[in-house]
Amino acid sequence: SSDVCSSDLSTNLAPGSVLMPAKDAQTMVIAVGNGETVDLTEVQPAGKNRMNALDFLRGRRPQEGDFLGKA
Repeated sequence: SSDVCSSDLSTNLAPGSVLMPAKDAQTMVIAVGNGETVDLTEVQPAGKNRMNALDFLRGRRPQEGDFLGKA
């Protein structure tokens, strides 16, 4: 099963950029290019175990415009 689903949001942020989720969000919305976004339900930070997006958001607290992946 996939842990990525398309989002209804659109953006002009660069691919890999975080869009700030609602305070009660269970997913993390990421820009993927061409104005499209995806909702991540799970993430796996480098060198760490896979975790649900909500746990990641609680611990990392990314801000809108932060970048996921290699810079």
